[in-house]
Amino acid sequence: MNDNNAYKGEITFQSLFGLVKRSFVRIVVYAIVAAVVVGAITGIIMLAVNENGQTYQAIIEFNYKGVEEGLDPWGRKLDVTKIKADNIINKSLTDNNFSEEERSRLKGKIKDNISIAGIVPEDIMEKIMIIKEIATKNPLQLNELHSLSYNSTRFVVTLQNDKELGLKKKQCIDLLNSIVDNYIEEFKKTYGYDEVLGTLIGEEVDFSYFDYVELYDVYNTQVEDIIRYLNAMIEMAGNFRSTSNKMTFADMHSRVMAIRNYNIKALETYIFDKGIASERSIIDVQTYIQEKLDNIDIEIQATEQLLADTERAMKDVFEAYYNTKKDANGNEERYLANGEIYQQYSNNLMLYQTNLVEQQTIRTLWSNRLQKFNDAEQLTDEEREALVLKADEMIEKINFALKKEIEFINEAVNEYIEYEVMKDSICKAVSATKAKNEAFNIKLLILIEVLTVFLAAIAAMTVTNIKEKKIAAMKDNAQTQSENKDNEKSE
Repeated sequence: MNDNNAYKGEITFQSLFGLVKRSFVRIVVYAIVAAVVVGAITGIIMLAVNENGQTYQAIIEFNYKGVEEGLDPWGRKLDVTKIKADNIINKSLTDNNFSEEERSRLKGKIKDNISIAGIVPEDIMEKIMIIKEIATKNPLQLNELHSLSYNSTRFVVTLQNDKELGLKKKQCIDLLNSIVDNYIEEFKKTYGYDEVLGTLIGEEVDFSYFDYVELYDVYNTQVEDIIRYLNAMIEMAGNFRSTSNKMTFADMHSRVMAIRNYNIKALETYIFDKGIASERSIIDVQTYIQEKLDNIDIEIQATEQLLADTERAMKDVFEAYYNTKKDANGNEERYLANGEIYQQYSNNLMLYQTNLVEQQTIRTLWSNRLQKFNDAEQLTDEEREALVLKADEMIEKINFALKKEIEFINEAVNEYIEYEVMKDSICKAVSATKAKNEAFNIKLLILIEVLTVFLAAIAAMTVTNIKEKKIAAMKDNAQTQSENKDNEKSE
């Protein structure tokens, strides 16, 4: 009567196995119900606790010459804290559709909750591990750690969510991704060229500030700046061809040169040959040209003085010293011992003479121009108006042509910087993700679930045991009553 022994509380392995077997269905039902209920409750609690106490991380990587030395592309110290600059955070909040009130509330807190840490380069980490391994036998080797120096090229950007922020998981991930992306865009814009020519030529020419002679100088100077810039780009990227306008920098250089050699040269000739100036500013123009003549006279006087001094030095001061040498036949030959000094004097003399001729030619040109403007005082209003109208048309064409070329140049330069120079200079190596501490939560949840199933199984077996005992007790009671009746009958 093994079963009866089990009912009476005698526990054996066989009786326990039998109880499990008899309780199997009840155990399964109890375990499923308990696991679902406890799992749901635990999950909700964990989610509520972790949502406002979780960290999110992304990794940004720099790849350009000098970053290994901790420098930015301009050779200055790299400041990675600009990742959490106010303009970056504010733009990221805007990109993620936060209201103005939310942006105002969150901007400062997000900045405080972002941390940036450099990742130790692999080669340095290997050295650290080797030194530590050696130091287990010789602790003095640990001193070598102090001599190790490095600059990180990869950085972990961490956003700590808390109750004050109160952001959801998706909001944190999207926001951190936006912050990194906007910083990368700002980095490329800062260290790229980004329309460096955009401010050279104004959208409109304000004639109230410039007269025609001055306008010619403005355009001529700025075109020279553009040409110098394009020369630098040709040297840097001679083989680059823009996909947007199909031109190389050499092509653009030729187009700007054509504007200078034809359009601006024609404007120069027209203005000075006709003596064009507005009636109210002709005196200013005459003064402007006279000042140029005065400056040229000063340069001529200085050059003439240098020329005279050099000639006098060669004639009166310089004294020739000769040495002699014999050739293979024994003949003596004299040569100037201080010939290098004499040659330098001679070179300087030729340079000063050339400069003097150029300066005198320029003076004659501006002197003739001044005479043109003096004669222009005799023009009638109708004649002056016609000349001014033509000059305005020429300037408008130059302005339009230059702005068009600058658009081409800016377009090509930005394309070159983005796809060639800055292509791999900075990137988001790892997109934002929740920090890896979910493992603890999962293990805890599994442990709770296992414990719950175990307790549910015990509860199921306990219920089965109790019910079986009640049934057994009822059977025993019925059997006792039956035996008593049989005894009474036999008596």
